[in-house]
Amino acid sequence: MQMGSETYHHLKDIILEKYGSNSCNIGDDGGFAPNISRQANQVGTVTEAIEVVRQAKDAHWGVMVSHRSGDTDDSFIADLAVGAAAGQIKAGAPCRGECLSKYNQLLRIEEELGSDGVYAGENWRTTASTS
Repeated sequence: MQMGSETYHHLKDIILEKYGSNSCNIGDDGGFAPNISRQANQVGTVTEAIEVVRQAKDAHWGVMVSHRSGDTDDSFIADLAVGAAAGQIKAGAPCRGECLSKYNQLLRIEEELGSDGVYAGENWRTTASTS
């Protein structure tokens, strides 16, 4: 968490110094967003998301659980990321409450699991199951 937060703030300093304050927007989630006319978006139910995770893993793809721009402080995607044995989560920059709620939930899950917790990472097939 500390590394991610420090990296975000250092990146902000680099962008401002190198490109100026008008070169990059800040998205709803606090992340840096280049000036482009449109961005892709995602929709779907939890059931559909779980099915996509299964298909991705069957195809030997990695899985990243991602929040939506303009998200709330509901931390469910942290639970979904752990339950799906996703190797990654995208929850926004560590500068806003709605983003921090997801990271704090990951820390609570880690604390609760203790030594039983296993990072899925590259070895997700041998460390977790989605069935």
